[in-house]
Amino acid sequence: MEFLKALEHLIGWLNENRPNGPYHVQITKRYHRVLSQNSAYCFIAHEPISNRTVGIARVGDILRPASWSQPARHARGSIYRPEEWAKIFGEYGIKTRLDK
Repeated sequence: MEFLKALEHLIGWLNENRPNGPYHVQITKRYHRVLSQNSAYCFIAHEPISNRTVGIARVGDILRPASWSQPARHARGSIYRPEEWAKIFGEYGIKTRLDK
């Protein structure tokens, strides 16, 4: 699936299945920042990343926000696997631990 189509599908899913919407996207240098009520809800990597702050992220990886401008370390999932979205996205944001 193409990146922008997968991202559009994710935003539609969030708007239908999660409170605190509407969700929309803001493009930054390395990420697409998904916003909910002017808060960073998650980040989506739109280029491969390898650095100390994030670790390793592939295109389409979903990252939990550490702050408004920066994602937390380690990817939580991918926009290319919609069957995992219900486990990744909790009622109020991305779950910290995915095994719960």
